[in-house]
Amino acid sequence: VNFNVNDVSVPEDDPSVIKLRDALAKRAEMDIIGYSYQQERSFDTLEGAAKNDYSGGGLMGAGIGLGLGAGLGVPMGQQMSGITSQIDVTTKQKECPKCHQMIREDAKFCPECGADVQIAKQVECPNCKGAVPEGANFCPSCGEPMNKKCPNCGIKVKPNTKFCPECGTKL
Repeated sequence: VNFNVNDVSVPEDDPSVIKLRDALAKRAEMDIIGYSYQQERSFDTLEGAAKNDYSGGGLMGAGIGLGLGAGLGVPMGQQMSGITSQIDVTTKQKECPKCHQMIREDAKFCPECGADVQIAKQVECPNCKGAVPEGANFCPSCGEPMNKKCPNCGIKVKPNTKFCPECGTKL
């Protein structure tokens, strides 16, 4: 016997569904910003302590507030350590040919626009000896045409070719 469940429907206005949706939205927000539930609760507690009057006097209230905040040192240090470990200033970068964003040199695709940024095979410009992507019509450094057209038959030929390989016309 096969038993398949295709759909489970719950009312959208059910309090538990609303609470679950809010919790998932909060979790997504924390993931994006980069903090945990424990850190958020610590911040909330510290904020509450700072707002509380504490009937023991101003100095006493400040001491309690500082005491609550002291536990944040380690989590904040760990968070900052995590952030700085992701920043690598020695990483070589290159420019995306499509959107011109600076990206990691070893990237195969641009994280901004998705363009393929792998270095194309290059040839040498006969004029300035600069690197030219294979298949380019002009050198990006000096503007020299990379391919000539035969005046007789119109096919593309390399710049240093003396005779057309198709029709034999002297170039």
